[in-house]
Amino acid sequence: MYLIALGAMSYAVWTMVQMRRIKRGEEVDETDQTAEVAEEMAGKVVPTIEQPEPAIQPGPPIPPSGLPEGWTAEQWTHYGHQYVETMNQ
Repeated sequence: MYLIALGAMSYAVWTMVQMRRIKRGEEVDETDQTAEVAEEMAGKVVPTIEQPEPAIQPGPPIPPSGLPEGWTAEQWTHYGHQYVETMNQ
């Protein structure tokens, strides 16, 4: 019960402070700092980072009957080895 009362009182005080700020015209949202960050970044040079393309590992050979029903070539590339292992057991 004490925690509920403490929470309610805290919320009431916070609400009163917000209402006072609005009445005074202090409606500046302190959480949005987009404009400040954009100004800071305007004069800076941002280096480009080149990342090599990841090498795509080809999957196992496609079975003579074709890809399993519902599979795409991309799925076969990533998970085909598991399918082959399951079929060989």
